[in-house]
Amino acid sequence: MASAGEDPRLLPQSVREKLEAIVFDANSFPHGALRLNTLKEWERWAHLVDLEVWLPEPVVWELAEHAASAWTEFEAITRKASKALTNAGVEVEARSAHTTREEVIRKVESEIRALGPSLRVLRLDGDVAIEALKDQVLQRRPARVRDKVKTGASDSAWLRQVLKTANNDPDKFVIVGSDADVYKAFETWGLAKPRMVPLQNLQRALFVLDEPDADLVEKISRFLRAAVGSPLEGGRTPDGDIVLGDIKEPAALVDNPLVDQISDVDLVRLEAIVGLNQIKINHLTGVVSAQVFLSPAVEYSGLLIEENGTVWPQSGAIPGVVVRDVINFTLSGGAVIKAQSQSGEAVAFGEQDKAFDEPETAFQEFLEALLLVPGIALAPGTSEAVTDLEVGGELTVFLGDHTLNVTTSDTDDGGWSASLTLSADGWSESMDLWCEWDATKNPFEIPDMFPAWIICTDLASTWRVPGEWAAPTWIIQALISEEEGQST
Repeated sequence: MASAGEDPRLLPQSVREKLEAIVFDANSFPHGALRLNTLKEWERWAHLVDLEVWLPEPVVWELAEHAASAWTEFEAITRKASKALTNAGVEVEARSAHTTREEVIRKVESEIRALGPSLRVLRLDGDVAIEALKDQVLQRRPARVRDKVKTGASDSAWLRQVLKTANNDPDKFVIVGSDADVYKAFETWGLAKPRMVPLQNLQRALFVLDEPDADLVEKISRFLRAAVGSPLEGGRTPDGDIVLGDIKEPAALVDNPLVDQISDVDLVRLEAIVGLNQIKINHLTGVVSAQVFLSPAVEYSGLLIEENGTVWPQSGAIPGVVVRDVINFTLSGGAVIKAQSQSGEAVAFGEQDKAFDEPETAFQEFLEALLLVPGIALAPGTSEAVTDLEVGGELTVFLGDHTLNVTTSDTDDGGWSASLTLSADGWSESMDLWCEWDATKNPFEIPDMFPAWIICTDLASTWRVPGEWAAPTWIIQALISEEEGQST
């Protein structure tokens, strides 16, 4: 049991002292696709604490094959588009530097093996390969039948190779992921369950993380603020200083009945910083992690398929999207120089989802969102003062040289309103929020059956974020001007 004040997600010291290796499987990465920079960072961090990163050879092959399949898809799409443009009289050069799948596979393998001395590719031994093949043929765990085809030799091979390297002691390694089949395989082999930690929790499980001071929080805030307005391609800013994770189920953000198939959803520009929380610093690695909320401009493309088979291309913007990602911020010389998604996966919230059953619930969401303002939760007692505020009450919060005043009241229609004023040295700005009933969200034939209380703002045309996130977005924008962010 964790002691008072100890993070329960942190592996006990006794466990960490016996640990020798961090094992990566293809399933450690979102969608099984290699993120080389993530692997490179973990090789560096493992070296600092005298650990190794183990990649069994079958895992390297699988990661390389996934990259080769992506290359094949890229080639097919590029060739088709190039042909169409050439036929239209437009000359293009958009080919990959690689010419075959085998070349891509060799490139990926060589990049992995060259990452550093603490990354160890576990060569597959012959006896392990034989047992893995027998597992598949005889259908011993972790083998299984999928679509009438026996599979499982690869999974068995990498697990058996890890065990052999660790002298059959599961306490010597931690596996990155959460695959239940791994537990079943170890149970079949009569071994204790290995420790498995999802990638997004790995840093917290292995390292002691502390609360950063206000100065560091401010540096992170200014680093993010400086990126507002930057274009995004594949979730990256042009200079690669910020790399976001892939959005889970991006097609769910499209709220258009005229679209039958979504082909692509793209983040095209960073519009605003909504907030950040859960900020922790790893003094050993020099990495600060934080849960970050961002407002990007988002566009989609898709198809409308009519009953007669006619296909019409569809595209447009998706307003009101907020992306949540856990970001690792790398420091150098006391300055933030890079921000990268910790797990490679992010979550997006759409404007169409934001309605509440009761105005009281909406009010609590509004208060919780205020805590996303950088630094607002650092002062003792401030978090409790914010979340304990009731409708009809007033709150004053000090943010460095600025003062935030929040005044709330009931409205005649059963909702509530809030007025926020931010001031400093004779300067002040204000914004208003209110919670109202949106009848359009309730079908006429079954009234009161769907959430329909929404939060509105007088700044809706400035930021298309859902209402409860408008307040922290506005506060951050006012606290850190664009010029201040760029000067950092």
